[in-house]
Amino acid sequence: MIEIHAFDTQEAQSEALARAVGDALRTALAGPARPTL
Repeated sequence: MIEIHAFDTQEAQSEALARAVGDALRTALAGPARPTL
C-alpha cells in the first residue's frame, strides 16, 4: 500500500522515503519463508 504525505522539509521527505525503501527491501529479502524483522 502506498501512502501520500505532505512534508514540511525536504529532509523529512527524504528520511521518510529512505525508511519506506528500507522497510520494503527487508520485506522483499525476508521472503515468505523467513519472519520479517
